[in-house]
Amino acid sequence: MSMNTKKNIAIVLLVLSMLLWVLRKLNILYIPGLSMILLALSMALVGVMMFQLKQKKKLAGTLIVAFGLLCVVVAIMEIKGSF
Repeated sequence: MSMNTKKNIAIVLLVLSMLLWVLRKLNILYIPGLSMILLALSMALVGVMMFQLKQKKKLAGTLIVAFGLLCVVVAIMEIKGSF
């Protein structure tokens, strides 16, 4: 997969995540954990892209992937809290 394709997929996932978050805040639609899972996937893609760049970007990629993993933990907590 090319870098542009990964970037476009990450942007779409980020936009979907933010749209679901806004719908949740407006009390229109709430699916527990879905927006955080989409955000985690987006951050994982961005982190992978950072690893493929120069050496200086590896720390940034690691931090972004760590944030994505934190989003997964928050999604699991949201799903458990809804039951």
